[in-house]
Amino acid sequence: MASYSEFLIPIRRLSILELLYGSQGKANDKVLQDGLDRMGFSRVSRAQIRDDIRFLIDSGCVIDHWVGDICVVEITRRGVDVAQGREIIDGVKQPEIGV
Repeated sequence: MASYSEFLIPIRRLSILELLYGSQGKANDKVLQDGLDRMGFSRVSRAQIRDDIRFLIDSGCVIDHWVGDICVVEITRRGVDVAQGREIIDGVKQPEIGV
């Protein structure tokens, strides 16, 4: 059985895609951390967020650009489709219908 923190990972990944989709498609990892804090993920480290970003990059949902040590993330067309429930990716929670 998965731990509660493991249970939250797919939800957090969907939340990252939703934050990006709602912010004109781009945000840096600090802005994503602040957004996740407001969504109830208050104990998520920058390292965990970067792990989620790497997963989303490998899944084709986002691309990253680095400015020094700041990671800027941009959602892809596939990421938008996943955020809107039109495509399913293992490891990312499907959004609720009608929400």
